[in-house]
Amino acid sequence: GTRIPPKAREQQLQQFLDEHNVKPEGEQEFMERVVAPWANQAAIESLMADDYERMNRDEDVVDAGKSSFRSNDFGAKRDGPREDLKKVGEQVDAKVGEGVAADEILDFLIGSVPELKGRYAKLSAVSE
Repeated sequence: GTRIPPKAREQQLQQFLDEHNVKPEGEQEFMERVVAPWANQAAIESLMADDYERMNRDEDVVDAGKSSFRSNDFGAKRDGPREDLKKVGEQVDAKVGEGVAADEILDFLIGSVPELKGRYAKLSAVSE
């Protein structure tokens, strides 16, 4: 945002305190009891909004309008790819080596690993 000169910020703070009938002796208590929780709530709201935007851009998260999210078997991922995926990968490598068109490779990949359909089925702009 815009930088506000210290003198102007001081004037804004004084106006804010006056609007809330805060006397000089009660300023610290008001800031701790009222302003700090407001600031915390604003920070939480900002974080949630940012995370919502990140989630919607994350290709590995299911559409936010749906009620379930993709589960991950981290043990299986740690232990390495499934054997069938290794074979599909080898076939994709061979197709790339043969110069097969990218859309044909994607069609083969989706046909071989149907869970990838949602990942690759969306339309892409030329710039992508």
